Amino acid sequence: MILLAAFVLVALTVPITGGNLTAVADIKLRWMPALFATLAAQILVTTVAPDAFPVDVMAALHLATYVPAVAFVLVNRDVRGLWLVGLGGGLNLAAIATNDGVMPSLPSAAAAAGQTAAGHFMNSAPTTDAPLWFFGDVFAWPQPLPLANVFSVGDLLLVIGAGVVLHIACRPKPEPVGSWSTALPST
Repeated sequence: MILLAAFVLVALTVPITGGNLTAVADIKLRWMPALFATLAAQILVTTVAPDAFPVDVMAALHLATYVPAVAFVLVNRDVRGLWLVGLGGGLNLAAIATNDGVMPSLPSAAAAAGQTAAGHFMNSAPTTDAPLWFFGDVFAWPQPLPLANVFSVGDLLLVIGAGVVLHIACRPKPEPVGSWSTALPST
């Protein structure tokens, strides 16, 4: 939920800086169903039914949710700023892929956010021996703050990248300047 809140806050900065959020409709994104499939699958695996299958199956499903996301970023690589979103997702994917399908988190960050071990799949779990732990959830939005959670460098890049995409797409268009022939005084 903290990422969703961060995305909303980033979107709110667009009109504050003179941009127009309706311009989002003009962004030419292909394979939108792949993005929606990723989001739906991640919500299902991590929130709705984290105990639907054994933990190792859920971890594999979690890892598989990144496949359509990678495809989405690749086919839309010409969208300015999306590379930063892809980098953030890639760092998260690297951390998850090298930790058996689970995002590693620092035990101290998890404790600060009030996360405790559960008897079911957790998309982010405290560990001290993940190979790419530094790409994991190493930051905490601590309790008692609302939406207490852990997050990663990749998450920060996802939010910043989304902000870059939004601000580029939604910034005010410059007024057209007349051609040379109309700009010069007549003689």
